Order: sequence, then structure tokens, then C-alpha cells
Amino acid sequence: MRVSRNNFGSLSNVFLPENRKNHDKYRKYRERTQVSVESSKYHLRSQDSTFATGDTDLRDSRGSLIDTDGCIALSVLSGCATATINSGRHPLHRGDIILLFYDSSISIDRTSRTFRVKYLSLAYPILEEVIYKPLSRNFWDAVYASPVLHPSPRQSALLSAWWQQTEWIADIPDQTYREECKTVPVLNSLFFLSYNITYKTCLEINR
Repeated sequence: MRVSRNNFGSLSNVFLPENRKNHDKYRKYRERTQVSVESSKYHLRSQDSTFATGDTDLRDSRGSLIDTDGCIALSVLSGCATATINSGRHPLHRGDIILLFYDSSISIDRTSRTFRVKYLSLAYPILEEVIYKPLSRNFWDAVYASPVLHPSPRQSALLSAWWQQTEWIADIPDQTYREECKTVPVLNSLFFLSYNITYKTCLEINR
């Protein structure tokens, strides 16, 4: 059994200060529950790793859910594909960004021959450090309303620099220093860029 938003409310509510108990409840559930379905998922990082970045064509993931435990970000480098995200079908094209959290699901249905993505996968404990510092409700509403983001050329340039930062951090040989670098700054930068891209969606939601 996987805990869903139906059990604990949407992330836009869970991460507000007054709903911290819901988030703690989920965390404790995860600690005491062995989820057998995890073994059948496609993992972007090894189970003993908390952080992974790289690029892949995701062809081996077809037919399986992609593990989103924690947070994953995908950036389409080339080609196109069709994905099922939270039960909805979404076309993916070059330049698109997909940002998903632990209560979301994604599977790749079809890919073109040239389809390739850059990915970042963060374990739940790293995500937890950031989300305990509450973010705007508008951010969570916008990200869940638009899981596939379409950045402008200027936003794409900022995202390119962000990807370079994550790759640089992943290559730091000193594990302690790497752990310190890869948490709050990396995620906060990603969240800021995602919020910037979804700003128009935020305005529409709150009309």
C-alpha cells in the first residue's frame, strides 16, 4: 500500500505549518512500513544512494512506474514521448521540465528514437530538510496543476545553469562536503525556477 494524497491531503496543504502533523504522520508511516511494490519500479538512483543525476532514454522504464520517492526532476533534452502522470496523459517535448514528489506517479508510455532526458533524483530525507521550511501554497498548487513545465528561453538558460550546478555537486569527491552542498541550495533553486515558470498558472488558480 502506498500512502496517497487522499490519506494525508495534497502537498500544498501538508507542508503548511498548521498541517505539520500530517507530514510527520506520513514520515512515521514510511519508517515502519515495507512497501513491496518498490521492487517493481524503475529507479533513477540506487537504493543506498540519496542523490543521483545523469541522463537516460528511459526506455528500460516502459511498463513500470518510475520511482518518485522523495523528489525527481526530468528535463527533456531531445525527442518526444508520452507519459502518464498522476493518471493523466502528457506529451513530452524538448525543453519540457517535469517536477514530481513522493505522492505522485509517472510512467513512460511511448518514446521516440531520439528521446532523452536529464534527471535528478533525491531521497526523501533530503527533501524533508527543505519542505520543513514552508513554501507558498501557490507553489504547490501550481506544480500539481502543471507537472510538465514549459520554460521560456530565458528560463531554460537558468535551468541549464542549475543542471550544471547539480552535476558539479554530484562530482564532489568529499562525501561530507557533497552532502552539505546538495540539500537546501539545490532544491530551493529548483523550486524558485519552477515557481517562476508556473507563475501564470498560479494567477489563474487564485482568480
